[in-house]
Amino acid sequence: MRFRFTLAVAAFVAMATAGGIASAETLAACDQSIEYRIQPPDPQVPENMRAFSGVWIGKWDSGLCSALVVESITPDGTANLLYVNGAMGGQYSIKAGNRRFPGKLAGPKLTAAGQTVTVEYVLRSQSDLAGTYTSQYGNFRGNFARR
Repeated sequence: MRFRFTLAVAAFVAMATAGGIASAETLAACDQSIEYRIQPPDPQVPENMRAFSGVWIGKWDSGLCSALVVESITPDGTANLLYVNGAMGGQYSIKAGNRRFPGKLAGPKLTAAGQTVTVEYVLRSQSDLAGTYTSQYGNFRGNFARR
């Protein structure tokens, strides 16, 4: 009986590793430690979309520290995202925070839109992402590097 249990556990571990089940990792960025999981994209996901998968860290031109984690991508271009931002004082004070939300990939662009904010990221290379943030408070641009 014990042998069967050990064999079953070994088989599950082998399947999890081979099947691309995401393991938890911790991102230390923008004065925060956030747990995330990256699910490797399915082979059916086009290569130009697969390139977005992973962790991107940078700053908006306002100086705000930011990170984008593309945790998963489906063949239709739907992406699960984790956005992290640092704190910033000034006219529009911002508290450090993080949030998960959906995005949509089309060609070299990843777009996430809410009621008051639209964020667009453009893949410039395998290691460089340009961002545009549009809200009622203004428009910002940012540069992000793959970690």
